[in-house]
Amino acid sequence: MNGDSTTTDDTTMTDAEKAAVEDALTAAEAVSNAATISQSSTDTSDSSQSAQILPGNSGSIEFGTCPVVTASANNVLTGEGEFDLTLDFGTGCSPLGDPDYTVSGSFGGSLSNADNTLSMNFNELTIAEDQFTNSLDGMLEGSYQRDPDSVELTGRWDLTYKDNFNIGTLMVQGDGTVLYDRTDLSTNIVTYDGTISDETVSYSLKMTGVKVSYAQNGNFIPMAGTIEISGSNIRTITITFTEDTPQTGEVIVSIDGGREFTFSLDQLAEYLADLLNIDTSGSGGNTSGNGG
Repeated sequence: MNGDSTTTDDTTMTDAEKAAVEDALTAAEAVSNAATISQSSTDTSDSSQSAQILPGNSGSIEFGTCPVVTASANNVLTGEGEFDLTLDFGTGCSPLGDPDYTVSGSFGGSLSNADNTLSMNFNELTIAEDQFTNSLDGMLEGSYQRDPDSVELTGRWDLTYKDNFNIGTLMVQGDGTVLYDRTDLSTNIVTYDGTISDETVSYSLKMTGVKVSYAQNGNFIPMAGTIEISGSNIRTITITFTEDTPQTGEVIVSIDGGREFTFSLDQLAEYLADLLNIDTSGSGGNTSGNGG
């Protein structure tokens, strides 16, 4: 039933199920990163007021520092500008103002103030989290809403996330809404419904209210929300996060809708080391070593 010989009950996960949980947590990290690095593109509506106007109501603008956003635009003076964008992080800078979290590279996209649609084409961006280096490729097609304190991105997320520590390459494909909060530098995966694949097996994945903040916690372990993952070689695993989870590594798990139990992420020793930046060699995991 579960793809391995491990004896199971409703409070014990198989090795395959633990691997699926690792993939699900990495998917949340991938989506959070994609939202963090692309949300500043929506500032075109404010920055277009200082656009260099060219003949034919077209224009060019540049704003931001990490990333530096440059755009060519049409319909600038009408307030319904349409922009072709380049977001450039250069050789490395931190959109969170945290030297332990940097992004390098550049990518393009387009955005319309007329109907609030956007398209982002991530292009092998390098994301460094302390001593670990990952990469993000893929695209986001959808729409946006924004105010001075937050940006909400809704659409189709088609991402390839390469975790160069232990997970490998993960494909994340689905529809969802992500809210980036500029006041506390967090991302909230309000809803997500799709699939993930680690080149070996695919799973169905749902995320609801999954809040992540590297700026606050020094890792991408969720501090709120629920993840549900299921597949042909695993049961349906529901994981609930609390505000203490990024520090304690403890989550609440239910298998196939059964009774809830506490599960410690230090049972996923390699994954925990990746997120908490700790050395688990010979220790079996140690949640006290938060290196954020």
